[in-house]
Amino acid sequence: TVDGVAGLEGDRGLGVGGGVSGGIQGGTLEVATAHSSAGGQVLAVAGSFTDVGGSAGGHVAIWDGTAWDPLGGGLASSGFPPIPNALASFDPGGGARLYVAGDRFDSAGGVAVNRIAAWDGANWSDVGGGFPSGYVSDLAVHDDGTGTRLYAVGSFALAGGTAVSNVARWNGSTWEDVGGGTNGYVGQVASVDGGPLYVTGSFTMAGGVAANGVARWTGSQWQDASTGFEGSFPLLTTFDDGTGAAPWASFPETLPDGRLRGRLARWTGAAWTTTGDYFGGFIRGLGIGRDPVSGAECLLVGGDFLTGPDGATARIARWQCSAAVAAVSLPGGPAPGRIRFVSPNPTPELAEVHLALDRAADVRLTVHDVRGALVRRLAERRFDAGEHVVEWGTRDFAEQPVAAGVYFVRLEVAGEVESARVVITR
Repeated sequence: TVDGVAGLEGDRGLGVGGGVSGGIQGGTLEVATAHSSAGGQVLAVAGSFTDVGGSAGGHVAIWDGTAWDPLGGGLASSGFPPIPNALASFDPGGGARLYVAGDRFDSAGGVAVNRIAAWDGANWSDVGGGFPSGYVSDLAVHDDGTGTRLYAVGSFALAGGTAVSNVARWNGSTWEDVGGGTNGYVGQVASVDGGPLYVTGSFTMAGGVAANGVARWTGSQWQDASTGFEGSFPLLTTFDDGTGAAPWASFPETLPDGRLRGRLARWTGAAWTTTGDYFGGFIRGLGIGRDPVSGAECLLVGGDFLTGPDGATARIARWQCSAAVAAVSLPGGPAPGRIRFVSPNPTPELAEVHLALDRAADVRLTVHDVRGALVRRLAERRFDAGEHVVEWGTRDFAEQPVAAGVYFVRLEVAGEVESARVVITR
């Protein structure tokens, strides 16, 4: 049994932090990264949780292999709960610091911050004034030929006192514009060693260059990287499949009943090409791991899918390892509930989420945008077995109408997760 965090050894999951009593409590884990601290390599995590390792924690913590550290109380907000979307380990000079960024937090360990903060191993600090408005969706460390910088992407017009447009970089002392940025929000960013920086999101221009949702920064200019692009690419990573390091992305395909299946695509240098593999649900995470047989790097795919491309039950699968696709065994039985469909879809105002449960269970039903940020909680209570309809008035936590676009309804029942796409028109 694990709570929120598990390690991977070969083909089995391992609890991190002592199982139920020592894991993540009071919320969910959203992002994780490796970080080089004074004591060595550690695992950093962030999310909506308020308890970690049995101690009160504010949405961010590190695991050193023995114990959890809640990092001086973590993040706080004077309004809605903090939403940490991204973590990165970056050395601005004087040692690596852990950076956490997102939305709705204005304090870290009691220090006033703006949607981004840095942990130096002992204290939190502001990062050049941060982001006075908007949100940060992702972070990446990249050297574009002018020096290693921390890149932040999201939806914002100011970074500190610098005018930017959804993309900014931190040089250790000030924020800098990145070639004029984009004309719409950026959801993901990925660095290719010795190559360009890639971004994906909801934009049509990058630095004055036409780009349909995918662009790359060469260090001096933006270039279009959307050829072969299909739909939205909510996840992006860098992986070498033996033909050279390149950006990889996941994207959802919608089935006739409104449910999703996940696909993978690789940027060849000229266009995006898909693999022949399908995942039976929404892909929520991409990462790099080790093949337990060969020891070579392989692409880790995690998400809501109960079946990977090899037909095995899984939440995590390896791609490009000793077998083309290999499922990672996780405990679990048949899914106790499912999203039957969302109607009407598309919709301008009201969406009805139709559920079917084969037995009484505790249900969590939430809405997320394409970058994975939580938009609204629709239900968090016990449901009887049978058919249910839950309404979403297409509003966020602040009761404001959400922008037109693609959203995902996420159902969690007894540890099983399923998602469905809903399109909002205005």
